[in-house]
This record gives sequence, C-alpha cells and structure tokens, in this order.
Amino acid sequence: MRKLLFKLGGVMLAILLALPAVAQSKLRFSVVGFELDVTDFSAQSPEYKKVDGSGSLYAIVKVTSNNPDDDLREYQFNFGSLKHIVVEHDGELWLYVQRNAKTVTITRKGYAPIQRYDLRTTIQPGKNYVMQLSAAQRPTYKQMVKFAVKPAKTKAVVLVKSSKEGAVEELFGIADASTGEVAKSLELGSYTYRVIASGCNNVEGRILLNDRSSILNENINLRAKQKAANASGDSTLVRFTVTPAAANAVLLVKRDDADSDELFGIADARTGAAQRHLHAGRYSYTIISDDYESAEGSFTVQARQRGTYEQGVTLKPNFSTITLKVAANADIYIDNAKKGNRTWSGKLKAGTYYVECRQANMKNSAQYIRVEKNSNRTIQLDSPTPITGTLAVSSNPLGAAVIIDGIESGETPQNIDLNIGHHTVTLTKPNYRSETAEVDIAENLTTDLNLTLVNYAKITINSTPDGAALSIDGKSVGNTPFSQEMVSGDYLIGLSAPKHRTYEKRVHLDSSNPTMNIRLDRQYQQPNAVYAQVGAQAGTLMGVGAAVGGYFRNINVEATVTMGMAKEKVYLNYTSGNEPALEEVKPMCFGGRVGYGIIIGTRMRLTPQVGAMAVSVKDNLIATNALCATVGLRFEYAVAEHFGVSATGEGSFAVSKKDTFKQLEAISGKVKGWATGGNLRIGAYVNF
Repeated sequence: MRKLLFKLGGVMLAILLALPAVAQSKLRFSVVGFELDVTDFSAQSPEYKKVDGSGSLYAIVKVTSNNPDDDLREYQFNFGSLKHIVVEHDGELWLYVQRNAKTVTITRKGYAPIQRYDLRTTIQPGKNYVMQLSAAQRPTYKQMVKFAVKPAKTKAVVLVKSSKEGAVEELFGIADASTGEVAKSLELGSYTYRVIASGCNNVEGRILLNDRSSILNENINLRAKQKAANASGDSTLVRFTVTPAAANAVLLVKRDDADSDELFGIADARTGAAQRHLHAGRYSYTIISDDYESAEGSFTVQARQRGTYEQGVTLKPNFSTITLKVAANADIYIDNAKKGNRTWSGKLKAGTYYVECRQANMKNSAQYIRVEKNSNRTIQLDSPTPITGTLAVSSNPLGAAVIIDGIESGETPQNIDLNIGHHTVTLTKPNYRSETAEVDIAENLTTDLNLTLVNYAKITINSTPDGAALSIDGKSVGNTPFSQEMVSGDYLIGLSAPKHRTYEKRVHLDSSNPTMNIRLDRQYQQPNAVYAQVGAQAGTLMGVGAAVGGYFRNINVEATVTMGMAKEKVYLNYTSGNEPALEEVKPMCFGGRVGYGIIIGTRMRLTPQVGAMAVSVKDNLIATNALCATVGLRFEYAVAEHFGVSATGEGSFAVSKKDTFKQLEAISGKVKGWATGGNLRIGAYVNF
C-alpha cells in the first residue's frame, strides 16, 4: 500500500511540474496557516474595532504571505453571505469578518482558486486570527530569531515546534553561558517554544514570523524553581551515555510526580556522557539532537541506591549524505535556500525536498527528492533551459551599431532574440553621442526600443585675455583656451578673469558654429581699492584740498582736508584788552566719511556717504571751530586703470559751535555758510 501511495504521489508530482508548461495561466497558491491569535486584541481596541449592523464586533483576520514580494491586494475573499471589510494596514491585509464564518473562497487573477477553504473553526466576534498565504513555487523565506535568556549562566536549552500539521519539537539551540543568547533562522510561520534550564521553571511562549528583513528578539527571564518538599534526603548519581557522542544531544528528564520536563544535561561532545544526582523516583527521559531521531524511555532511581545508575542510549540517524550535481553553470537551491553552484554535498534529514537549479535568464529546472534515513547517494539534476523574448531596436538616424551586454549585434533596425531578463543596450554611430538604455525582456513578448542619437561637434572657446575661468551650464570646466567634443545645443557660457568684467551668455554651439572668441571688458572699478585724490571745492565753502580713502568689499572709508580760499573781514571788539580792529579770518576743514560703493558698468561708481567735519576759523588773535554732520554722494569715473576723476555733492549741517564761532556767524553770514550749506568737490585720484 505504501509503495502504491508513493507511486501515485510521484505521478501527481510529475503532473504538477508539467502544469506550468501546459497552462501557465493557472498557477497555484495555498493557505499555509490559519489560527486564533490569543495575544492580539486589536479587534477589541477602540482604535481598530468595527461594529456590524447588529451591534456585534467584527473579527479581524490578518492576512500575510510567506513571500514578502506578494501583492496581497491581488487576492479576493468571499465569506458567503457574511459581510467582510478589507483594510490595508502596515503591510498586512486586515479582513474585518462577521461572526460565525466557517469557510472562505479565495481567488486571484491568473491562479487556480481555493473554493470554500475550511477554517477549521467558527469565527468569533472581537477575536483576532492570522492567515498566511503562499503562492506555488515561491521561495521559502526565513526570519532570524534571537533568544536572550536571563540569567545567562543557566546555559538554557531552547526548543521550538512549528504550528504546521505533523511538526515535532526540535532543538533550536543552547544559550551561550556568558551572554545567554542563541540565534537561528526559521521559516516564516507560527511557532511555540520552551526554554528549559537546570534549577529554573520552564518558560513557554509563541512567536509569529512574518518579516524576513528584521530580527525577532525574544527575551526570556528565568525564575529559580522552588525546592520540592520531598527533594531532601539521599540522591543517586545518574549517568547517561549517548552514542554517537558527536550528536551533541540534549537530555530532558521528568519525574512522574512533576508537572514538566527539566534539563538533565547536555551530552559531552567527546564522550557522549552527561550526569547529575537525582532523588529516588520513577523518571521518563527524552533525548533530542539535530541530526538524529529523538529517543524516549524511562528509568527508576531506587531509594538509598548505591553506586552510579548507568543508562546507555543509542541514537538512530535521521539523515543521509546527499550529493547534488548539475551540468550547467547553475546555482542549486534546496527548499529555496541556496546551497552551491554546479555541485553540493551535505547532510539532509529524512524527508522530501524541493530542489531547483537556477541560472540567469533561464527557465529553472525543479524536482522533488526523497531522502531516506542512512541512505547516501548522488543525484544528477536537470539543467535550466533557455527562455527568450524579442528586442525590436531602431534608431534616429538609422545605421547605428547595436551593442548588447558588451557584445556587438549588428546595426539598427533589427529584431534580436534574447534570453529573458535585464539587458544593457548601447547604440553608437560616428559623430554622434552614444546612447545606452536598460531593457527587460519577457518570455514570448517583443520589447520595442527606439533611441535618438544626438550630433556631436568639437567646440573651441577662446578668450581675451587667455586663462579665464570657464563654466558651462554653471559647472566649472577649466580655463581658456578650451576645446572638447560636445553635443550640439544651447549652453550657458560663463567667463571670469581678474580685473575683468564677468561674461555670462547663453549661446548655441554646433558643427556650423564650433568656435567662440570672447573679449572680456576691463573692469576698472574694483570692490577693493585704495585711492589718493586732490581737487577743488565750490559752494558755500570755496577751497582746495586732498583726500585719501579706500574700498573693502565696496565699503568706503575716506578722510579729507580742505583749505578755504575765501576770506572774510570782520570788526572785532576784543575783551582781552586789545583795541577793536578789523580782522581777516579764513576757514580750514577736516573730515571723515563712510559709505557703500555701487559699481555701475566697468568705469563708474556711486558712493552714498555720511560723515563728520570740523570747520576751523582763525586769525592772528583768535581761533574757533564748529563740528558738522555731512551727507553726500560721491561719483567716480575711471579714466584709466589707476587714474580717474570724481565729483562729490555734499551738504553739511553744524551740530556743535563754539561761542566765538557763533559770534562770527552773527557778524557774517558768509562764515555761517562755511559750517552749514552745500558744496561740490571735484578732484582727480589715483588708486592702487
């Protein structure tokens, strides 16, 4: 009977493998898990709950896939006459389902439907469920799980069991004695776990793996086990010897009157031995190893038993050494995990495995292999087969050379058969810029590619003077003279040179206009300069004078001195005992100003100025002065590189006067104008 079933299974497997070639439109998917999640209360939370028309809470079915690339939105669900609401939530598909649902029909375009899938439970209101889907022949994804056990020194053993039907409890690993950590990747899905350590209460829990890109961290806090009332008294040394020693077996024991297993020990990797003292009683034991069948049994420790109780256990291998080979340069995958290229040899536990040979742009070969216990053998695998599509490539102008993945393939236009997948296509033609495109070729489909090639020209840019910094479209490309092959078109040309005006203009460059000769205008006015000037002044105060000043980033500072040419005769009645006399007085001015220069073109500059000026008036016997504020506008014109002329219109306003100055003002209106009035200074300057 068993052989008959095996043959029938082989026939069904062959049919399933042949289906894609016969009817590729009918792929298959399955429900790999559906269960109540007792740790999730989303359906009852105020944030997520929904109420149907009868006032009853909806249940939430969280739909995930063991393939993270699956688009869950493509699936359609039908719970018969019961209403459901579909909501996308953080990468999951949430189905709000009315109570009492027992079956669901699931459809997806291009896939064979699942008709009236039995949920094996009745949907309860306000409960949360997890449904995991899997598309046929999709990769089996794993997620890394890390247990962190405290206290670390317990050297705890972690056991896991998948929720899949027929799954058995397996050894996950042994926590590191210093860190308490142990990590391993598990297939996506739901698992229960047990953490067992000597002298501590066992810890049990459940984990759900649905995100292969992250690490699931499970923190375990162990509590010391209370000493049993009957634990006092004599004990007997019990020694287990496990064969083979290399099995690295974990030994669990359970006293008949105890509630749970406890860790007896871990078999020594060299001797296979593990020992500890046990009190009198009857015990059952379980021995778990990665590559061997679990062993179970029982033994009795007698009260006041002398010597050591010895228990030997021989484990049966649950694996074979399998060698897989493929003639092509293909990668070998076992249950969607890459194992090697061309050949692989290693241990496999007894069972059925899905083996694929994968090669880029080829149709994968796939088959199931059955591994028996302790049956070493070599299996020759089928090579992948080519899958092709068509590339229809053309260009403007025609006659461009076609290069695909670095290999020349004629000229445009033409149709080219290519293996499916990603390809890099480059078109080249003399005097035209090469164009490259990425294409994806699909099976039995034609992919069109049309590229326009842009004409190239050798462009030369010269400047007067040479050595000007050149930028094209805002990017610095060096100094003139400049020559380079460039695509014909419009460009923003920028040139700059010391003491010259910056040039910026958008121009058209092509083979008919390949050379530009640009003359840069001399920039006589600079943001930074120092000058000295002589000149004359006319207005309310006639005179001649001099000035020194400068510009730093267009900020102007200037000092002036003006000697008045006008004289005024006044009759003075001295209080010092001198006889009244007709005296002649003349002015002298000292001033300082600040301003900001505004350069206009290459030769002109306007500088608004404010400042202060002292007007000193004296004769042979008296001396007095007034302090004035000034506001003016300086105009400069550069005649040559270091020489220019200026004109400054300025108004002055006396803000402080000595008494003698006031007396002179009262006598002479002319003296008053020396301190308050308008003047025009004209001069010639040299700069450095």
